[in-house]
Amino acid sequence: MSLELPVIFGLIEQKDTGIYLCAILDFLIKLHNEFLDDIAKIPIGKCESLKFLEDSSWNDLIPKTYFIASKKVMQAQDNNFINYKWDDRILKYSQRNLEMKDESYIFDLQKIEKRLTKKLVLDKVYFEMEDNQFYLKNFLFKYELFHNSPRILFDIKTILLQEPIPADKMLIILAMFQPLNSLYNSLNSINLSELLFLFEAILCLIKELLIKNNNIFILDLVDQWLKLAKYNLTSIDVLKEFSLKHIIAFYELIEEQAANSIIHDVDDKFKIPLTQQMKDSINNIVDYYDQENSNQQLIPAKAFAFALKRFIYRFLLIDSNMDNLSLNIYILDFTLKLWSDVREEMIEKLFPTCLLVSHAYNSYIFIIDEIEKAANEKQNNRKLTPASSTNRTYTKIKKFKKFTG
Repeated sequence: MSLELPVIFGLIEQKDTGIYLCAILDFLIKLHNEFLDDIAKIPIGKCESLKFLEDSSWNDLIPKTYFIASKKVMQAQDNNFINYKWDDRILKYSQRNLEMKDESYIFDLQKIEKRLTKKLVLDKVYFEMEDNQFYLKNFLFKYELFHNSPRILFDIKTILLQEPIPADKMLIILAMFQPLNSLYNSLNSINLSELLFLFEAILCLIKELLIKNNNIFILDLVDQWLKLAKYNLTSIDVLKEFSLKHIIAFYELIEEQAANSIIHDVDDKFKIPLTQQMKDSINNIVDYYDQENSNQQLIPAKAFAFALKRFIYRFLLIDSNMDNLSLNIYILDFTLKLWSDVREEMIEKLFPTCLLVSHAYNSYIFIIDEIEKAANEKQNNRKLTPASSTNRTYTKIKKFKKFTG
């Protein structure tokens, strides 16, 4: 399959048009395999043209058999499929005596046999089923995207050059994500679940088809898919002007918004309370005040919270047995692309070793609460010490010193 074959867009889900496509493929592949089974039933030595299939075993005591390779459909090349249409030219290997009144033919069966064998058997393979008992594996998305392919963003960045979303367009998109807090009304708002569904499917397409052209417009991919699926997506206009060079940045932006409410639905086994020691270990390595002092070697609180939120959303929304594993197994795996703009060596040095995956949710909640406390504290300090108040205090101190001098 490739991007040039539009049928791939109908195979994203086994529903609507996809059901019929999968049924057709299942029928054709079974026909393909049954034909090769019939070939394998031909006794060894009865067909010289099949000699290339004979297993060249060194042990003459073992009866020879035919060897036909097997593959998964997604691994197959074009020449592995039987794709043959009858060609009358094959009968050029026959002769007809035109002087004889009765219609008698003389065929060169050996040449015809070789021609058919080359076309129908050479390089052909048995097709194996996937774990889902279909010949095509399911596309990985809808909460299982990262469970089954945890490094998909890393893999895509490796094959598809990425760029950040321009700042001016980022503001417009964020306003559409949050219409109640902007000048946009509900008609301009975006259905996050629709967009997330779209982007999960697109990420799978890029990975499965190894798409390397980052100038392809996102809408071009979506439009081809929607032609073969019965979806009425209302929020795709926001994708105008964006190409696959923005796909990761766009996905992370949508994911961040969608995760805000969804992550609270994680199983209780991932909501184990933090001990005071754990809270202290987090506070000792996190900067809640966005300090710009270059001597500070602390992890920015917002970056830490984002990493935890991404981890919870990507890996803990489906049932898994990760709860008793150390959290740093995942947080320190930078191929999972959980962190943004934080030095990896600093995270490796500072990240608390006492946290388990079961503490991920409450670690996130704790850091969010601490960020809010720090913001309130900063705001209160500004109210208490405005510039004019500072000047008045300084004047009073001067008068007091003069009086007591």
